[in-house]
This record gives sequence, structure tokens and C-alpha cells, in this order.
Amino acid sequence: MIGANANGNRVAPAASQALEGKTRPEQDAAEPPREIEAKFRLGPEADLPRMASASGLPDGFRAGPQRIALIDDVYVDTATRALMRAGFALRLRQSAGRAKLSLKGIDRAGPSAIHDRIELESEVGSGFAPLDPAGWSPELRRRVLAATGDAPRLLPVANVGHARLIRPILDAAAVDDPAGAVARPIAEWVLEELRVSRPDRDGRRGGLPQVVGEYVEAELELMEGGSRAQLEQLSAHWLAQPGVSAEPASKFEQALRMLAERPTSASGPAGLRPQMGMAAAGRMLLRQQLDEMLLCEGGARDGADIEYVHDMRVACRRASGLIDLFGDWIAPETRAPLTRLFKRTRRALGPIRDLDVALEKLGAHQASVSPSEAKALEAVAKRWRKARAAANPSMLAWLDSRRYARLIVEAEQQLEREGVDPAPGPDSTVGPWQLRHVMPGAILQRYTRVRAYEVPLADLDSVPDERLHELRIHAKRLRYSLEAVLPLIGPAGEEAARRVKRLQTTLGDFNDALVKRALLDAMIADGIDAPAVKAYAKLQTRQARKLRAGLGEQWAPICDRAMRDLIGDALAEL
Repeated sequence: MIGANANGNRVAPAASQALEGKTRPEQDAAEPPREIEAKFRLGPEADLPRMASASGLPDGFRAGPQRIALIDDVYVDTATRALMRAGFALRLRQSAGRAKLSLKGIDRAGPSAIHDRIELESEVGSGFAPLDPAGWSPELRRRVLAATGDAPRLLPVANVGHARLIRPILDAAAVDDPAGAVARPIAEWVLEELRVSRPDRDGRRGGLPQVVGEYVEAELELMEGGSRAQLEQLSAHWLAQPGVSAEPASKFEQALRMLAERPTSASGPAGLRPQMGMAAAGRMLLRQQLDEMLLCEGGARDGADIEYVHDMRVACRRASGLIDLFGDWIAPETRAPLTRLFKRTRRALGPIRDLDVALEKLGAHQASVSPSEAKALEAVAKRWRKARAAANPSMLAWLDSRRYARLIVEAEQQLEREGVDPAPGPDSTVGPWQLRHVMPGAILQRYTRVRAYEVPLADLDSVPDERLHELRIHAKRLRYSLEAVLPLIGPAGEEAARRVKRLQTTLGDFNDALVKRALLDAMIADGIDAPAVKAYAKLQTRQARKLRAGLGEQWAPICDRAMRDLIGDALAEL
């Protein structure tokens, strides 16, 4: 763990926004410590013996002697997921008889293997229970209490066991130094087997965690003696190896996803299966979207990266689509809090997202025009930034509300319940209830709903904008229903989903142009009528017309024979 600047990756905020009635703390004058590491996903083709020996390193690097470590981690949070929502994961690590707490930022590394995030560590003080804040370092205690309140009740969220093979990576020049100085590691190479378990929070398993899955991954953590350039060089070396790719998710995120894929009552393989009941499948998929929403909340609160708001809103939209898709098989007491939670959160994020998109596209336009035109458009940017700032308190008021926190608790409790699917008994009426029986009809129904627009779209020039907005909604529902079962519907289903996504993207860009034109017209009506502003408004009209004129290129592949074959082949996989 070293001090460093952010690398442009998506990093959650360093300090939590107001949560559960608490106000946002002031930013420290000194930058908190950061952990910088490269994470690697290992496929079946990966040469594990080669990776274990760290052989074949680039010139200038050498691997030191290996050591083995056995580690048990428990990630903890409040019932309302206050730390996760503030952009943090709190980990209690026990190894070799010692206990240590680490508060890590939740970052979204994107396509890069390199993660750059806050990491505060604290040994547990002698005589204190591990989760008693009185035994922590002052800085760790301050940050945790700012998010959770003065007396947090921390509960186990996920258990992760590690069997680690560790090798220091050394600078070859320092190793060969004739002066005989001790070479300091520039990085630490880790190959590890991990086991994810569900904590026994309700005591129904005698305190024993339930193992939900195992996997192998590799890490390369930058040490005090190394540089960012060296880490990037070593990372590129490993990414060039067969079966090795960048791992964008932290262990905490991976653990949450594995827990979601293996509900408490599930037996057999993890993940979706054609024979799974609709109720169990719906709960599993909704659990995934709830986690995705909460993982994005810290970044959405911070506002430095607009993609957090986007991803959080997408999770809400997907969840609402799942409720519509699986609602008939989910008990009303489970469905109700989920519906309220996702619908209300999506609405709170909507105005922020619209303005984020408008500002992003305005910035791109300013970069493409003359300096004088760009300067004239600053009045537009200033007004939209002011509108976004005005909308932000409304979003935060919802995220800080007791009702939002209560709905999260209710949603988690309902999704963790061991529901029973209505398998027909010997004397009952037989009806469809498994995924393989219900989903083909549900997907086909959504596809026919989209195809119904063949009639109004026969004459694109005369189709009202409202009709295209309706089509966008139905296309989104079709895409989400396909993507919900993507692991089960093969390459045909993937291609069908890609076609729908291209149509949805074009319709989304068309809608964005209309929204921006309306915002600009309102500004012009208020007296901001500089030539550059009027020109930008006219550009939105031209862009909307261009998108409408080109819509046929994206629409034709939705209704042609090839698409119908793709849908048929995808449904046959179920």
C-alpha cells in the first residue's frame, strides 16, 4: 500500500456522503493511503505452474522466494449497507493469529487490470473485540463512523478464505548490485485459491458458513520500492499470457455476485439453470441488481464520475424489468418493497443523468468548434451545471432517507428467504413454473410487442416522436429479458440482444437530442439567445433528423428472417 494519485480509473469517493442522518465529513488535508494493484482473471488456458513460479519475467525483473499464507477474511457492514453505499468495503482479516481491519474504496477499474483505491488499515487494539471501533486507529474509526453512525452494529456480509502463494518481484539491477545492498521488492506477485462462503447470520447452520464457490486469481500489488511504470510493464507481461485477462472486480464484488448466484435454499450448480423455478430465478436476478445498485451508490453520491449514476440507474431499470418479468411468481410481500425501492431510486437519479449526458455532449461539441464559439456556449454549460447542482440535493435526500434505508433492509430480507416454487403435486393441476417453460413465451411476447411497430414505422417520416419513445421502452424490455437468461440462450441469443441494443442506442441518442433541444429552447426563451446557443439548438434538430432518417438501418435487422431465426434458436436452447 503506497501513497499515489488516482490513475483515471473509476474510484468511489474518499469520504462518505451523508448516510443515516450523518453529515458528510470534511476532506482530509493529507491524501489517505492508496492500494495500487493489478488483478488478473485466469481462464482454463492459463499456465498455473508458470504463474506460480513467476518465470519468464521481462528484462530487469526477478522473482524472489515464495511463501505460503492462509488467510480468512470477513467483510462486514450494517443492515442498511451503509459502508457499501458510501463507497467502502470493510474487511476483517485473520491470519497467523493476528486480526487486522482494512477499509477499501470500491472502485470500478473498467477495462484496465490496475485498481487504484483508498486502503486504510488498522491492527485491532489489545483487549478489544475485532469489531469494536474503540480498538481501531483514529482515522479508520472516523471514516467508518461517519458512514454508519456512532454505534454501528456490523454484521458479516461475506466470508472469503485464501490460500496464497506469494513471491516478491525485485529490480534485477538492485539484486545484482555489487555493493550488496538489500533489494527492496517493487511489487508482490500473488497466485491464490479463494473460497467464498455465506455467513450464518441467523444461526440455522450452527454458526458454520455455507460455501458457495471457489475460484483462482492472481494479483500484482505495487510496493513502496516500485513505480507505476514498472507495475504497468509487469501487468502488460501477464496480460499477454494465454488465458489471462484483466479482472475489473474486487474480491468483495466477486463474493457478492457468487452469493447472489447461490441463494440460501439452492442446491446443485450455481447460477441460472433451465429447470430452475421462476420464483428462485427471479430472486437470484433481483439480488444481483440490488447489489449492483448499492455498489454504485458511493460514486453516484460523489459525482466525480458520471458513469456511477448511469450504472446505478441501469441497475434500477433492469430490476424493474425483472419484476415485470417474474412478478407473477414472486410473492406480493417480496415484490412490494422491491418495486418501491427501484422505482423511486430510478426517478431520483433521472434528472441527474439527463443533465450529465447533456453536459458531456456539450463538452465534446465545445472541443470541436472555435474558441469563440466554445466560450459563447459556456453560458449553456454554466446553466446546466447549476441545474445539476440544484437537482443533486433531491437525489441525496432520497438516498439519505430512512425510507430508502428501510426498503433496502426489507428487500434483502425478502430476497434471502427460502421461497418454495409451486412444483405440481400428484393431485394438482399441472402448469408452467420452470424457467425453461415460461421464459420462451415471455421473450417471444416482448419480441412480438416490438415487431408490432412494423406498421407505424412503415413510414418513418410521419411517425410521431412519442411513438419512437414507446418503441425504445419496448426494445429495452426485450433486451433486458434476453440478457436476463443470456448464459442459457447461446450465441444466437447474444446476437439477438446485440441487435436490439443497437436499435435501443440509436433511439436513446434520438431522445437525448430532443431533450437537449428542449433545454436549449427554454434558455433561448429566457433571453440567452447568443448565436452559438441558437446554432447548438439547431444542431440538435439536425442530429435528431439524421438519427430518425438512419433508424431504418437499425430497425430492419430487428424484423428480418435472420432475427426471427436467432430468436427461435435462442428459445430452443431453453
